[in-house]
Amino acid sequence: MNIDPVHAVAQPNVLYIVATTATGTEAALRVASALAKQRRARLILVVPLVGPRAGSGPSSSMNWSGVQYQRMAHRLNQRVDVIVSVGSSVIDALRQHIPRCAHAIVGGRHRWWWPQREERVAVALRRSGRRALFVPEPPHLTKS
Repeated sequence: MNIDPVHAVAQPNVLYIVATTATGTEAALRVASALAKQRRARLILVVPLVGPRAGSGPSSSMNWSGVQYQRMAHRLNQRVDVIVSVGSSVIDALRQHIPRCAHAIVGGRHRWWWPQREERVAVALRRSGRRALFVPEPPHLTKS
């Protein structure tokens, strides 16, 4: 499922979750699950991979990543479609599968004095026309 990011139309019954860290993705999955129940929405977990294989066929790392995140969703009793997207940057990989005006949920660590990588991903998605929600990891799960 490759989306033309310029002409894609966001579906109101789809929520996109951005795979980040294990605890960040878990936090995002929990929030997305609650929202999906309210909206009767479908959940799609987008796993961004960055590397020289951008644009090439499936690789073993793509398959491994998709399986790991599918297992995580299954452990949380969530029905989630997993898409592994390869790009030259994380944002490039996400833009390939998250249409403009779509709702995206990004989980990760939060610092008040300087934004973490996951927070910067949420900001970049907003700047590119997506509706991104940042979900901080619970404090007891965050490892400093």
